[in-house]
Amino acid sequence: MQPTTPAADACSLAPPGRRLPRAIDPESPVLDSAESTPREDSVYPAYGDPSVDVLHYLLDLTWSSPSKRLSGVEHVTLRPTADDTEVALALSSRLRVRDVRLGSRMLPFTHSGDQLRVSLKVKRDKRIQLKIRYSGTPRPVPGPSTRADSERLGLVAEPNGDVWTSQEPYGAFTWYAVNDQPADKALYDIVVRVRGARDSGQVGIANGMLRSCTSGKDGRTTWWQLADPAASYLTALAIGPYAATERTTRRGFPIDLWTRPMDAALLPILVKAPKQLEWLEARLGPYPFASLGIVVTDMDGAMETQTLVTMSSGLPPERAPLVLVHELAHQWYGDLVTPADWRDVWMNEGMALYLQWLYADEFLDEPLDSTLATARAKDAEYRAEAGPPGDYDPTKFALRNVYVSPALMWDALRRKVGDRVFWDVVSAWPRTADGTGTRAELFAFIEKRTGRELSSFFDAWIMGTKTPHA
Repeated sequence: MQPTTPAADACSLAPPGRRLPRAIDPESPVLDSAESTPREDSVYPAYGDPSVDVLHYLLDLTWSSPSKRLSGVEHVTLRPTADDTEVALALSSRLRVRDVRLGSRMLPFTHSGDQLRVSLKVKRDKRIQLKIRYSGTPRPVPGPSTRADSERLGLVAEPNGDVWTSQEPYGAFTWYAVNDQPADKALYDIVVRVRGARDSGQVGIANGMLRSCTSGKDGRTTWWQLADPAASYLTALAIGPYAATERTTRRGFPIDLWTRPMDAALLPILVKAPKQLEWLEARLGPYPFASLGIVVTDMDGAMETQTLVTMSSGLPPERAPLVLVHELAHQWYGDLVTPADWRDVWMNEGMALYLQWLYADEFLDEPLDSTLATARAKDAEYRAEAGPPGDYDPTKFALRNVYVSPALMWDALRRKVGDRVFWDVVSAWPRTADGTGTRAELFAFIEKRTGRELSSFFDAWIMGTKTPHA
């Protein structure tokens, strides 16, 4: 299936006449939906601060393509969760902070390692807004995993000046000051000014709705708005010579496919996204967000970045459809409901993989029974390598144990309670959970919905060192 309409320039898709966003009033009720319950992560406690609940990030970013230099003006609106004498955020030491302000007041700060600490007396639940100006040459950081696609987390600048980001379980701090832990979800406005790239056609792509786009003699400026709270690891930034191929589902929901000229081979696969989304909606309920895009970058693998799925240009064409349906499934399991703690990453990956298996069974001549048999034969090996899915080795983040073992569990649950009850539970949980969830909340929800006592079943699958009997 080849695209039937030409790719569109970003500025042709943006609403006309929009001004760039201004800093939001900290007391605005718009921010109420972003109130979270931050926590110290049990797996990666060095990332995130439970005394900070960020409600909104306004990121005004200027990217100089020739020098690969990033300059940022950030308004971060937050709610302290306790009385304190400082506010702490993560920000890469590669970025130099010029100043931090509260209104017109200049605030003292320290920026040591990757920690920005601002001296300020704050009161519990009294919202404040800090303005942070910074600049530098970003660098990614290594991930806590043996996976090849975790070697570079955060912002990566390619030799030609193109940019992409990938930051699970952390790495957003490489390009903005952030509370980098999944329990703290926030709203975002992201302005991307690409400079020194007039001839290359580079443009900035980010999460959410494209609110404005302007072209000047030295580059282009885009404004993206993410109006549903998102965890920092689900934010995305891509800069390159992008144009959009527009597609819609049967109900008229638009999907923008952002590709570069070198990504032409992947486009015939991406245009199937509307049908894949419809297939997922039949099982999980309506797509939960106001916009959806897919952007192709030079990253390894793929990422379920919220409302803007990131796909690798290097994906083998025969596997790309399964990768795409996997990442789209995460918009429900991972994005709409996000683990409050990284020990529960299996809640994301197990369901996405199980849906991938079901899709492969239906459309790609990969029978589910064969897939299950192969997975069961390998499950013990995966548990031995990295630990049970709910208690994995922190140095082996997101290996096959947090994918395969819980996917097998979901299939066992389906067979135990029956298809009708199973899909009722699976579709209801993301809509019922309040933005983030824990395993205890998920298990209690399933037990209540099914009327069954399942604690030993879940414990064997998630915490066991051996594969449970089917």
